Amino acid sequence: MGIEVEIGIENNHEKYHFVTRKLHQLSISPGTAAFYYLRDAILFADDLGKPVPSIQHLIWAEMMKRYGIDRRKLDRAIHTALDQLSRNMTRAKALQIITGIEVDCMNQPFKNIEFISFMVEALHLEFMEETHL
Repeated sequence: MGIEVEIGIENNHEKYHFVTRKLHQLSISPGTAAFYYLRDAILFADDLGKPVPSIQHLIWAEMMKRYGIDRRKLDRAIHTALDQLSRNMTRAKALQIITGIEVDCMNQPFKNIEFISFMVEALHLEFMEETHL
């Protein structure tokens, strides 16, 4: 028994481009598998509409099924991309790009699910603001 979630047509196009743009701004290369794993994981998590840490197992299961990879390869690819991100810019700068807010924080690399959570929250903020204008 699996959970099937289709990404909605109306906002999907805009959300897809929002996430893609943010990943580009963070210098996560579309030439890597991690770019696609992250983009799809963020959009899938957003579609589920639940707090990301509580659905991490669903996100990983969907990405493994979608790409035909095992958990280790998925984790390693995303970890490598986020490790490269931490070498390219500070955590504060990355959070500013993701959220649009300046923050002061310790400079440590993102954990895989933590990064996805921040991106999903940025999506919620971006599209919540549009509907309330």
